[in-house]
Amino acid sequence: MPSSHAIFRPVTDDDYDELIAGQPYPHRASVAWDGYAATLPERELWNGSRVAYWPVGSTSPRAVLTLRQFHIRRMAFLWADGSPVWVGDEPTAAEEQALVDALRRWVATVDPTQSFIRLHVLHHEEVTGIVPTCQQIYGHDSTIIIDTTGTEEDLRARMKKRGRRDVNKAGRECRATVSEETAIDRAGFDQLIAIMHETADRQGFKDYDADHYWSFFTFFRDRGMARLFVGREEGRPVNWGMFIVRGDFATYEVAASSEEARRNYAPDLTLYTGLLALQADGVRAVDLVAIGSDFAPELSTLNNFKTKWTQEITRVSAPVEIVLRPRRYRFLNALAHRLGH
Repeated sequence: MPSSHAIFRPVTDDDYDELIAGQPYPHRASVAWDGYAATLPERELWNGSRVAYWPVGSTSPRAVLTLRQFHIRRMAFLWADGSPVWVGDEPTAAEEQALVDALRRWVATVDPTQSFIRLHVLHHEEVTGIVPTCQQIYGHDSTIIIDTTGTEEDLRARMKKRGRRDVNKAGRECRATVSEETAIDRAGFDQLIAIMHETADRQGFKDYDADHYWSFFTFFRDRGMARLFVGREEGRPVNWGMFIVRGDFATYEVAASSEEARRNYAPDLTLYTGLLALQADGVRAVDLVAIGSDFAPELSTLNNFKTKWTQEITRVSAPVEIVLRPRRYRFLNALAHRLGH
């Protein structure tokens, strides 16, 4: 019988996978991500399992969530990174509002120690009772998702004219030779990190050390989920890009290029080479992860390169927060900022 109240219930990993099978959603909300999350501080599943959400009057789940436990200083909070994942069609603003309201009441009742919940909302301009994230996490609400179904000609036909032009130029003018190097060893991988540091300095973002990228890459490579493509000139690496693949969905997770290689269209050749390889292996969609928008103007430097690969910009859910304990949230949030957390 339908319930007169919204319900959150634990759900097994198998049932979670089955409920959202066949639709793309962020890797961080997947069961496959659990092993990697376990290698990082905190991030354990809250109360030991994922949950499914039954709206008022529903006889089946409408969304699933992966809530993980985090802390800022002593302030406990839950982060549904990449979720909720909605079962079936995209949610309406009213459906998201109902979930936000129900989740606030439920978590506050079940676990009063939590100060806020971070989750992802598609209609973040319309839903009330949410606030911007209290940390700079480079969240986004817009991305480019490349349809890789069909043939190479189909892929090219879905690109913008300047995308096809730049790929053609890359084929004629790029001095780099691009090949897959997923089997690279640590010494070879360390050479790539210098290019990442150069890219971070040029574009003004915070990067990580070699150990971070190597651990991330090898964790997913060992599980058959990582693909690495490298551009080289006379044997010297000049750019690279890493895909994470889950079933028929992939993300272009990390990429870096020297300024010289960028001017010579090496990033275009690298991404295009990777897209063709993934297409041949049955991948149907590749997410370029993020572009800039009014929500995330700091990411706008990515737009010129990424938006040429398809005619459409895809709106995605953006990270926001539900405040459960307002006084504690304001106080410890201000403290964390003063202490540079």
